[in-house]
Amino acid sequence: DPGTSEFVAKLIHEIRASVIARPGWKIVEFDKAQQEYRVLVCLANCRESIKIINGGMDIHLKAVEASGTTGLDYSQLQTVYNTGGSVTIFGQSHKLKDVRNVFKNIVYGVAYGQGPDMTKAHLHTAGIEVSLAQANRIQYAILMSKPDIVRWQRENKAFLHRHGYVQTYHGRRIWYPDVRHEWHTKVAEAERSAG
Repeated sequence: DPGTSEFVAKLIHEIRASVIARPGWKIVEFDKAQQEYRVLVCLANCRESIKIINGGMDIHLKAVEASGTTGLDYSQLQTVYNTGGSVTIFGQSHKLKDVRNVFKNIVYGVAYGQGPDMTKAHLHTAGIEVSLAQANRIQYAILMSKPDIVRWQRENKAFLHRHGYVQTYHGRRIWYPDVRHEWHTKVAEAERSAG
């Protein structure tokens, strides 16, 4: 809903304007440049994603390409993106900038184990109407473009179920007792947190 988007944008602006640095101080903002995703890529030793990042490519445009929804390859998508153009997805024209932002949310969601219903919801927020089956195919295509991450997540989940904990890169154990809970929602929550 455009009215809601405008309201939220105005609200964010007002909140930011209400935070004022004291004299002699500055408020700064940092962009971590896909830090969480890059950590996941390193933990999973995802060779394809490492190649994309080291090659200076846009990981979110690569996700758009991997989804197969536009029929364009990466270089074509990059040209359209740089010129502020639009792409067609399932017969609907959308600004590629908006599509990229939605796929960014999908990539992070998929990394955290979101289902196709959330992929569909993300697409819906950008006005991209798809069926649940189409959302599932998009999500599957993105996952299959990152097989090392899929493997790492599967191994991590199996380890969690076997031992009841996961281990950080530096060896710290984080326990998830709910992974053995009788309620499926508690188990799923523990799996997502540990992922």
